[in-house]
Amino acid sequence: MLTCDVCWWRGVVYFLWRYPDLIPTLTTYPDVFRKLEGGADLMLPGVIISDHGSLPAGLGEFSKDQGCAVTLCGNR
Repeated sequence: MLTCDVCWWRGVVYFLWRYPDLIPTLTTYPDVFRKLEGGADLMLPGVIISDHGSLPAGLGEFSKDQGCAVTLCGNR
């Protein structure tokens, strides 16, 4: 049986899959994501920069405590 917390997060994930440009998205490597799952902060060296050398859109526009999506390379 699923708890309310699990159901709530499932809705957030499905919503972001449907509207991926709603919030800023940062892409990282699976090894970095494992550290994030353990409570580590995402640092700039863990963010994948695009093939043409630019940072992800909106990266410079974050404010303190603003949320963002984190995806893994190879996922959309």
